[in-house]
Amino acid sequence: MTAENKDKATSAKHWIDELKLHYPKGRVETMSGHEIENLIIRSQNEFLFQRVPGKYKKITAIVKSLSKLKIIPSIETSYHVFRALDDIIDEDVPLPENSSDHDVWLTQIKDSVLFGSNQIPKRISIEYLMERMFLKLRNQDIDSEARQEVVNFINAAALERKVRQTERVFSKEELSVMYHNTTAPASNIALIGVGSKNRIEDVPEFAQIPPRAFSLVALEHDLGQGIFNIPSEILNHCGLSLEELVANPNVTNQNSAIQGWIKTEVDDLDSSIDNLNSRRLDLRAKLFINTYIYAIEKIDIDPIRKKISKFSNP
Repeated sequence: MTAENKDKATSAKHWIDELKLHYPKGRVETMSGHEIENLIIRSQNEFLFQRVPGKYKKITAIVKSLSKLKIIPSIETSYHVFRALDDIIDEDVPLPENSSDHDVWLTQIKDSVLFGSNQIPKRISIEYLMERMFLKLRNQDIDSEARQEVVNFINAAALERKVRQTERVFSKEELSVMYHNTTAPASNIALIGVGSKNRIEDVPEFAQIPPRAFSLVALEHDLGQGIFNIPSEILNHCGLSLEELVANPNVTNQNSAIQGWIKTEVDDLDSSIDNLNSRRLDLRAKLFINTYIYAIEKIDIDPIRKKISKFSNP
């Protein structure tokens, strides 16, 4: 995150607090839990589309479509819980509820997750959205497992933030580990949500394909924000400095080393999808994962293939 954007984040109100100004406590108490949940999700979408136009529209469209499938009614709520937590941990948005210390807030939110209950009062908050998510998962009798996965995500995202603050470039292996650690908890929540007995250790590719594809799609945007997802092995041979990439992210479109890496990444993603399809999973896991990965292919990976083709055949 650039210093300019961090200043904006710390000086502005969190979108949750902005929403509460328009929906005071008395009004919220007359609403159903479903109405409050939809209000929070809609408000977060509007905020995301304003803050980073275009970056999240595709993924939110995917989860919106998947949420309409009866097999996984919790996915849209789950996505927005993890998105809200990640944005605060990364300091892309200010802390809500007049909090001032990230470490204190993280401890409080983890306690809320581990010791929470779906009986919390109706209110516009991330905690209420989380309890709505847990409520949708509760019929599988895995409440404690789901809550631990959210804590696992918070810990992994917080660790990644500290590591990325060093503003160094990571190796391919280091990036792979970070992708897995932050994506695995959300993947397990999704598998819990569909009622599958499988977990991410049964299909490790599922914790790599979405973040790697998303990193390629958002490559130029992220570089402009000082987020480096190009491995050090590539950057060391592309003839460009970090400063040049941050100042002019579009230069990646004309750099043969980076374009060659993108092509290799797409080829690796194709191989990972083939491996994923060969995994022996229960029917619920297969239906959800195949549907999700198909959407990722069509919405994220196919446009990258076309872009590579234009670079290879000017």
